[in-house]
Amino acid sequence: MLKVFDKIDRVLGKIEFTIMCISGFGLFAVIFAGVVLRYIFSYSLPWAPEIDKFLYIWLVFLGSSYLISKDGHPRMEILADKIRKNNNPTMTKLFLTCGWLIMLSFIGAASYYALIRTPNYLAQRTVVLRMNMIFVYGGATVGLCLMFVRTLMKALQVWFGGENK
Repeated sequence: MLKVFDKIDRVLGKIEFTIMCISGFGLFAVIFAGVVLRYIFSYSLPWAPEIDKFLYIWLVFLGSSYLISKDGHPRMEILADKIRKNNNPTMTKLFLTCGWLIMLSFIGAASYYALIRTPNYLAQRTVVLRMNMIFVYGGATVGLCLMFVRTLMKALQVWFGGENK
């Protein structure tokens, strides 16, 4: 089971990292071009705010999923450290499972509502580019669903993988 998790983690990580790099570089390029054009040539790009929002949403939500796999999100370790010091592995696993279940419930609810809202975005378009809003807000839906999968994998690793993070 852990080999499957590792393979899924590697594949998702490569996809997320590639999209994050493209989004980050694109965001930088659009903002840089907007600043240069505005302050040197007195011309602003009318479509820049739409592209910025699109790229930023994809960068943030896929980045959040990527950070779950790398244990990169901040968390409070005071209570976890005290429980670990008692050298009771079952209690440690129960405590970690509770934390992951809280995260799963929040991310699961957010994913559910994002998926419910997705059909509404099919009828909406951006103002300047007339781009379908599913491409803009779809990043949140995809990112939340990936966060749910990664959090579920982390929760299962507590019991089946011996990971006590």
